[in-house]
Amino acid sequence: MNERNNPPKGIFLKDRTIGIVLASVIGLCAVSSVITLFAPEPRSAWLDCSNNLRQLAIAFHNYHEAYGTFPPAYVLNERGKRIHGWRGLLLEMMEQQSINYDLSKPWDSQDEGVAVSHVVQFICPRHAKLRPAAPPWTDYLAVAGNSTAWPGADSVSLDEIKDDHDTTLLLIEIADSSVHWADPRDIDLEKLCRGISSRKAPLASHHRAGTNALFVNGYVRFLPSECSAEAVRAMATIAGGEVIEFDEHGIARVVDDSKP
Repeated sequence: MNERNNPPKGIFLKDRTIGIVLASVIGLCAVSSVITLFAPEPRSAWLDCSNNLRQLAIAFHNYHEAYGTFPPAYVLNERGKRIHGWRGLLLEMMEQQSINYDLSKPWDSQDEGVAVSHVVQFICPRHAKLRPAAPPWTDYLAVAGNSTAWPGADSVSLDEIKDDHDTTLLLIEIADSSVHWADPRDIDLEKLCRGISSRKAPLASHHRAGTNALFVNGYVRFLPSECSAEAVRAMATIAGGEVIEFDEHGIARVVDDSKP
């Protein structure tokens, strides 16, 4: 019998053992990947993101202290073109001395450094970890509309926000927004609500099963994907008279939508 075709028994057992070990390792890696995929997100990931939003809340209120209003959603030039957004206006209230953002130039005519620079407060740290080579987008968008805290080029003061500041929405986290942080674009309230109603674009971020949101009083809350369009619309309006409650899972609901 040809020995080359029939290796010694000891070698065969060794090769088979190696094969079993390799199969076990591959199996464990696959199981580990599944566990990682479906395991609860570390609380630290949510806290890091919420800390970014709290820093923005401080900057918003410092801006209000200085100017008597929150920044507008955007600034228009004499031809009606958007030249700055609230993120660019807010930089002076943040520790971003390394970014030379010039308010005398439109956002898309800034120095190259602005175009390529990331502003850590405008991006979820989990996003930055998952996609370290991502463009300098923002994950935090204003919920804009005529009845919101972001009615376009007009600024809103705290006195104009008649609804409960604890439940009135300022910003929401949107995964992969494709919006450069200096770009004066955000998310329109009606577009957001249509996406939620159709289930084509439920509340989603780089956190599992929902998204972070910043409210007028500086409070950060996690909004589960199950939140309804009705609840989101009620949270976004500033003088609708709605009363919002959150259940034990953090899902918001309107308990009284009567007008004052």
